[in-house]
Amino acid sequence: MAEKTEVINKELDELKKNWKQKLDLRAINLQAKAIDQSKILQDLDKSVKKNSALIRKLRNITDENKESLIIEIKQLNLSRFVSEIVNVIIESILKAKNILAIVEICSIIHQRYSNFITELLPTLIQTLTKDSLNSNANTSETENEKNTRSNQKRALLRLLTEFVICGLSADSDLLFNILYELCTTDQFKDPNFNNLNLVVSFCRSSAELLGLTSKPILARFLQELSDEEKLLTPEKQESFIKVLNNYFDRVSQILERENKKLIEKEKENQKIIESKGELTEAQSATYEKSRKLYAKLHNLTSNFAEILGKNLPSLPDDHLTRIGALDTNTNKIDTNAINMPLWDDEETKAFYEILPNIVNTENKSEDNNQEKQKSKSNVNDDKTKADQFNFDQFLTKLVSCTNKETIDKLSVDFYEVKTKANSKRLIKALFNVPRTQLSLIPFYARLTATLSKITPDFGKKLVTMLEDEFNALAQEKDQINIESKIRNIRFLGELVNFKVCSTVTIFKCLLVCLEDFVHHNIDVCCNLLETCGRFLYRSPDTHFRSKNCLERMLRLKNTKNLETRLNTMIENAFYHCKPPERIIKKEKI
Repeated sequence: MAEKTEVINKELDELKKNWKQKLDLRAINLQAKAIDQSKILQDLDKSVKKNSALIRKLRNITDENKESLIIEIKQLNLSRFVSEIVNVIIESILKAKNILAIVEICSIIHQRYSNFITELLPTLIQTLTKDSLNSNANTSETENEKNTRSNQKRALLRLLTEFVICGLSADSDLLFNILYELCTTDQFKDPNFNNLNLVVSFCRSSAELLGLTSKPILARFLQELSDEEKLLTPEKQESFIKVLNNYFDRVSQILERENKKLIEKEKENQKIIESKGELTEAQSATYEKSRKLYAKLHNLTSNFAEILGKNLPSLPDDHLTRIGALDTNTNKIDTNAINMPLWDDEETKAFYEILPNIVNTENKSEDNNQEKQKSKSNVNDDKTKADQFNFDQFLTKLVSCTNKETIDKLSVDFYEVKTKANSKRLIKALFNVPRTQLSLIPFYARLTATLSKITPDFGKKLVTMLEDEFNALAQEKDQINIESKIRNIRFLGELVNFKVCSTVTIFKCLLVCLEDFVHHNIDVCCNLLETCGRFLYRSPDTHFRSKNCLERMLRLKNTKNLETRLNTMIENAFYHCKPPERIIKKEKI
């Protein structure tokens, strides 16, 4: 509890620090017009060569080169090159992660050249509104070109938001007019929902400005701000939120409509399968395209609802995991599975659910050492232990671990000498578990779960590394490294059993395999299900989705001409998650 409070306080302090920096920059920018820069500019370098070199550098503004660019800007007289700088700034914005650096650069230029912002703002607004993202005029555009254009508009809108906050544009009506146009003119004809993506991105980046308090940390932060520090009046904030709420209502209606269409499509596919045995490639491709677009709309709407603090419209059961059919029994809950215990026996349950409480050691030492001198000596003792800790010897014990008691002892041993450097080394060591020693993975996962109780970031970092590795292996699409793939997915599966890895992550991995259900993807899918499939199937929160995935896997098996080994593997994985009902024969009397 104390650690959680500390994390919240750090996050709050970071919000306050960033907001204060923006307010300080705002004050300087608003006063810039009152300062005469003509005398300063007379003594600066007007060299065309140096000015041109600087303009080339402005095409790529990053946090790393920001300071050097500011120094050069202050040394040069750019009066004749303001228009060129405006064009370069607009063209260079492709990634939103550089926006804050660009705002600082624009502020420095604005403070010296009063005509810079008056030229930049109209160009920025024109670029944002010149062609609607819903327009079908650019039919020759490739998918990559559309994505690039969408990313640029998202970055430009973020830039305009930061301009309003940092005082480069004191008129928030510009922002309101653009948002109003985006929300009221959206006809939802764009299959990629770029307008919706743009609005959601805007809400995320301007939550403090608009007073969006769906997150407790933001509500607490805004509560501590004075009226002047909030920048917008409550009436102005209300006008923004009203537009967003109306847009959310329209988006919710579209989501419900698309959900019904998808269900109807699934029912049509079911009839086709019942009459003809399978779908054609064209029918499967059409369905998959519709399903992916719906999944994207659902995800964006979910994010939008979370930001606004609203609920998603009530929809029928999750249909995102279906493939071309809708089983007549799909909506039925397997009550037997849900009522069954998650684990088959008490020993397995104890392994996954009862973790050593290594925090007790720390609490006792704190209770017994109330005096400052003693606490300081304890800290020194801990440092000495950490210095004397033999990490290589610890790894040797880790690799030879064969039971729960040993791994729990290693958890306690490591906790006593835990440092940031040691934690990094241990995460790396766990990640590199030998691919030929799969029996170690459950114990490594238990160690991770135990340490994650004290330091949540420990498990998160390992899961992120494993998830990145999975994505990299999946993209390669080679038919080698099967042992590495199995090691990776079994580790993720074990972390799901310990509730260190989220079920969202593991379902993403499962869907990647089902999307391309061939070769090694079948092996990976089956190993995933054998590791955590039964846990997912018996858990009420994930029962429906895992049930749909299992049925989809069987349909894929039946529509493909697979070798006997793979057919057997799929059936074993299926029945591991969903064992067949046993028929008890009555004895004849």
